[in-house]
Amino acid sequence: LFAQTNPYQSDIVFWGSIQMLDGPVKAISAGGFCTAALKEDGTVVAWGDIRSWQTAIPADLFNVKAIAVGGKHTVALKEDGTVVMWGANFYGQLNKPIALTNVKAIDAGCFHNVALKEDGTVVAWGSNDFGKTTIPADLVNVKAIAAGQNHTVILKEDGTVVAWGLNNYGQSTILAGLANVKAIAAGGYHTVALINRNPTAIEQPKSATTTINRGDFLFGSCLFVPQNSVATLYDTQGRMLTKWNTGRYNLHQKTPTNGSFIIKVRGTTNLVLKYVKTK
Repeated sequence: LFAQTNPYQSDIVFWGSIQMLDGPVKAISAGGFCTAALKEDGTVVAWGDIRSWQTAIPADLFNVKAIAVGGKHTVALKEDGTVVMWGANFYGQLNKPIALTNVKAIDAGCFHNVALKEDGTVVAWGSNDFGKTTIPADLVNVKAIAAGQNHTVILKEDGTVVAWGLNNYGQSTILAGLANVKAIAAGGYHTVALINRNPTAIEQPKSATTTINRGDFLFGSCLFVPQNSVATLYDTQGRMLTKWNTGRYNLHQKTPTNGSFIIKVRGTTNLVLKYVKTK
């Protein structure tokens, strides 16, 4: 076992079974028995166990923008939104669904694949053990996907997460209160979410009015007032409660800060934040 840095792309280090690459690389993926690299010129290089044909790159494969290596198969997404697959096809993971068009992201599990389309919908195919390729009804507004060994995870535009499939270790059970997620990943028997601890509760370049409902809980949020602007908090009867000038604020402390915040709005009525550009 040894490690070596690729001299053509110093940011990549291999260990285990390695192969030198003859050009700059922009993406990598590792599966059960194979590793694949996407080069800057849109071609793919793969190495590892040859018995499942994972390393047999199709001769006409060009203009690739993303790759994903599964258990014994490999998936490539081309610039035109089409998908190419090769390797073992034990569970139909190479059988392209009719709806697989206009794809913008892909991922490969052990024996299944997931694709995110431009319209925010999801397609999954291959092994359906534990229901991992059965898409939940009305699943829309998806921004990211992840395929685990036997479960599937998606991230929605609103920062919430949905998961389905095998749940023997709780990998498909979403944690209570999980919100403001900006990235996801799925492993063999676990799921990981990256949380944005400092999203902007209200950040708009022009005049706007936003209603903050009584009892709202905004996890990891803050108020940001841009240059030459002022934010004023009113109750629903129009009575001014607080005013903020340019800065980033914790709504409790009302002082500029760059930290992460937990804001809980309490009161007997809803509050209205009026946001006015002054210059």
